[in-house]
Amino acid sequence: MRYKSSTQYTRPIACKPDLHINNTGCLPKGYCICPVPPAPPCLGVGGTPGVMGATGATGLQGNTGATGATGLQGITGNTGPTGATGSTGSIGDTGATGATGLQGITGATGDTGATGATGETGATGATGSPAMNIIPFASATNGNTPETNSSGDTTRVVLIGFGNSHSIYTDSPTQFTIKTGDNWYNFAMPQDGIIDSIYGEVSTAADWTPSSNISPYFAIATAPPDSVTFTIIPQSITPVSTPYVQGTLYRSYAVRSASATGLGIAVTAGTRVMIVGGIRTSGGTRNQSLYFSFNGGISIR
Repeated sequence: MRYKSSTQYTRPIACKPDLHINNTGCLPKGYCICPVPPAPPCLGVGGTPGVMGATGATGLQGNTGATGATGLQGITGNTGPTGATGSTGSIGDTGATGATGLQGITGATGDTGATGATGETGATGATGSPAMNIIPFASATNGNTPETNSSGDTTRVVLIGFGNSHSIYTDSPTQFTIKTGDNWYNFAMPQDGIIDSIYGEVSTAADWTPSSNISPYFAIATAPPDSVTFTIIPQSITPVSTPYVQGTLYRSYAVRSASATGLGIAVTAGTRVMIVGGIRTSGGTRNQSLYFSFNGGISIR
């Protein structure tokens, strides 16, 4: 490079080696043009850098600088491994009792336990009722014609057997005697007993219209051993619940029933017992002779 001025002077100076400047700078052979007043010498092109010197010794530690501003919150790191289990703490106070839970499913039946010791014998129970014996009866298809007189009282009864029957005239409304030629169907008591109940059914044999109110009945007649005279027990007379009404047409086998319980008729061993059927009438023509079928049963205890 060069320095310009209004006045140039030429003086011999020593130029640096290898410096070559054209006619506006340093001249060959050691001459150059410099400004006046004197100026720094013209510098030539830089040489090749020298080798770097050795590193100097480390200087003294400087004073600690002021604490910098707190940095931003860093990203949460990964969860560390679970620490070792701590020692068990003290047992806390018992909490309040919770609400009762729902009923659980019934468990399986457990094994049967051992048989317990026999308990004491209980008190004797009340005496039971004696055994009840049933005596069935049924009339035959003929010989079943009871009668009444003009007062409506019984004058002939049917002796009802066990699939057979026979009609017999009475000595009075409540007594009759077996005569020669009569058939009868009785049984004898093997021991003391009580006739407790009676049940029977009466039915007609053909279509008919009664001319009086007809009330058939069942009864028990008894006689002492070896006697043929039977007495109808009044409390045993059991009429049908619904009589045949005068002037009403009844078809064949129109059934009526009769029933009585709690009779309590005591009969001793050897007593002859017969079951009879009869009729009573009221209104209209009371003197009646009609065919009926009788069947049923009595109970004895």
